[in-house]
Amino acid sequence: MKHALWFIFLAFMACNTGEKTVNSIVYSEKTKQDILLGVVTRSGFQMEPFRTWFDQNYSNYEVDKETIDSFPSTAWEGTEITVVLATWCPDSRRELPRLLKILDHAGFPDENIYLISVNREKKVPSMDLEYLNIQRVPTIIFFRDGAEIGRIIESPEQTLEQDIVKIMIN
Repeated sequence: MKHALWFIFLAFMACNTGEKTVNSIVYSEKTKQDILLGVVTRSGFQMEPFRTWFDQNYSNYEVDKETIDSFPSTAWEGTEITVVLATWCPDSRRELPRLLKILDHAGFPDENIYLISVNREKKVPSMDLEYLNIQRVPTIIFFRDGAEIGRIIESPEQTLEQDIVKIMIN
């Protein structure tokens, strides 16, 4: 819950700077393409040019249901997930749709998933993300009752499902 309040505060602060805070598309001089920047929702990935790669990676991924179903749904209680990603990053384009499909299968509530899209410097000009210590993207951070319990950086050590279960049961 503490983590959710911090996220809401960051979004509120960005809003007060006069910037569009959700699903903002900006042109990146470094990548020479449009990118999402800042707080993002699933609907942001239904806008072009993001929709094509998002939908393809989501629909083509086959969830390891046996692994995800191996622990009780009550294990998700008090859990929030923050994903720091970049729409210019091939790893983010691959892992985010897969993660969301896994969480959909598990019945994880959307309101406990926070998505932040960064630029090439792994920053959002209107937000202070230092507290998350992001070195690579995507970084998927799991919080339980406001405390970090684990993270997946760039790509899973085993599979997303196995890494998620390992984080959640420890």
